[in-house]
Amino acid sequence: MKKILKTSFFVFSFLALFYSNAFAFLEFKQEKDISTDAKAVRGINFNPDRTIMYITKLASDANNDTGRKSAVIQYSLSVPFDISTATKSFTTQLVGDGVSVLQIRLAHVIEFKPDGTKLFVTTNKDPTSVYQYKLTTPWDTSTLEYEIMFEVNLDDSNGEDHVRALAFKPDGTRMFVGGMRIDKIREYILSTPFDLTSGVSLG
Repeated sequence: MKKILKTSFFVFSFLALFYSNAFAFLEFKQEKDISTDAKAVRGINFNPDRTIMYITKLASDANNDTGRKSAVIQYSLSVPFDISTATKSFTTQLVGDGVSVLQIRLAHVIEFKPDGTKLFVTTNKDPTSVYQYKLTTPWDTSTLEYEIMFEVNLDDSNGEDHVRALAFKPDGTRMFVGGMRIDKIREYILSTPFDLTSGVSLG
């Protein structure tokens, strides 16, 4: 009986310590007001050394069609990961191919190739897609150039029009996309790592 009590006490103590440590980081620290730069913030990401922050946003008034055109804002952080030190570097409009799509609308997730030479952005609709851009200067979004739009179809009958999740396998040979309306995650195989122009097929 004593052995059982000691074991139970040990397990309880371990769990209490684990959960107290696991959730300690959830304390609010600070905020950064970027309302003068962006309305309806959509996505956020950082470069590897955490000295640059990227935000996707609606361009202006989110309640009209013009305002739904998207852009990416780049900030420099004088202290890595400290958003209070962020200063805006520039805003770059997220354009399309210039024919079917002049400027993308309702951008959400923003992801990078690990070396900073590719940028990927998901859109809600018109059409529901993953856009790929190349950066002639790594991690500098002012140098981005449109490369390709890959249309996503998570459900052939209902039509998912809100792509809210995007992730890549570390080696870039797999892409994972998820939506809001349809409870599905779709896996794609990339013929060339981190390159949607070279051929994409279902995993």
